[in-house]
Amino acid sequence: MKVKSNVTGITYSSQDVVRIVNPKQAAAYMFFGAPLIDVYASLQSDKGSHVLVFLFNRADTQELYQRWCNHELGDSNE
Repeated sequence: MKVKSNVTGITYSSQDVVRIVNPKQAAAYMFFGAPLIDVYASLQSDKGSHVLVFLFNRADTQELYQRWCNHELGDSNE
């Protein structure tokens, strides 16, 4: 399904993005050059709390995800 961001104006396919709710991880992705596709507020169903959801292109962030998992993005993911 195609969606147009109200924040960035970018049109994207919901299948081509990853959703990040960890603000430190999202900040690290942006710091290392991943363009933000969209951001929206949502409700975390398991906790009942509000959360920002950051969307990034899946293909563009594969390497960053591996680096995040390996704690290679500096103090951003400690």
